[in-house]
Amino acid sequence: MSIKRIPKNSVVEAFIGQLRKAIEEGVYPPGTHLNQEELAEAAGLSRTPVRLALLAMAREGLLAESTQGYRVVRLDVEEALDMFEIQGALEGVIARIAAKRASPAAIKRMMKAAESGPVFTPAANDPRDFHTIIAEIVGWPVVRRLQTISHSGTTLARSGLLSALSRNAGTPQGDEKAAREEHRRIANAIAEGNGALAEKLARDHFMDGRDRLERALRKIR
Repeated sequence: MSIKRIPKNSVVEAFIGQLRKAIEEGVYPPGTHLNQEELAEAAGLSRTPVRLALLAMAREGLLAESTQGYRVVRLDVEEALDMFEIQGALEGVIARIAAKRASPAAIKRMMKAAESGPVFTPAANDPRDFHTIIAEIVGWPVVRRLQTISHSGTTLARSGLLSALSRNAGTPQGDEKAAREEHRRIANAIAEGNGALAEKLARDHFMDGRDRLERALRKIR
């Protein structure tokens, strides 16, 4: 998505949401320098809220200061792989708590997402996203905030790693199929109220994804 005009109320948060989604969808790939004036004009805002938004996103780690203002962070391979471990730890705790709180309606929605929803969603807070649905079961706003930040980092990491692979050997075979099966196992553990198993499976899910990408990278080095 491109940057669109936004209303005057809650402009900083609204702009952060738009820019985060644009970064996650690849409109601004890792390494891209962001022009504050151009962004402000596209959003119909003054430079002050845009500057505050860019500063907030730099504190989250999505952006970095540069001689031209800010640029989208480019992670090296080790940093990118580490992002999966960080999100795995967070998602494991979320899954464990969700196993204690899931209502029948929430379980039904989660199971549907595990079976037929998208396996990979580029944008944080996508209501179809399997892990977003699990976090909504927990219900704490701070959990969703942490998940959004970690999702953004993992999306950047995956984007950078897959970019390297696509220039060489392509996306790891079986990645989506394996992730789908892992989603099913996590969903079943939550539905059964087995928090310990849900936590382990969710953590392993991200570590397995990390390992698949790492193995594919080794082949092209």
